[in-house]
Amino acid sequence: MDNDNEFNYSPNNNFKQVEQKQKSGGFGKTILIPFVSGIIGASLIVRYMFWST
Repeated sequence: MDNDNEFNYSPNNNFKQVEQKQKSGGFGKTILIPFVSGIIGASLIVRYMFWST
């Protein structure tokens, strides 16, 4: 069986490695902003439910 799609690994293959960015989100971006936006959204929904009638 002759397969032309074989992958031949050699140390001379120079593949580019994707540089991974360090995640420096911090407390404000990862926890505080989603929490505050959730509180604001929930309060708007509750306000609409009770004061629209």
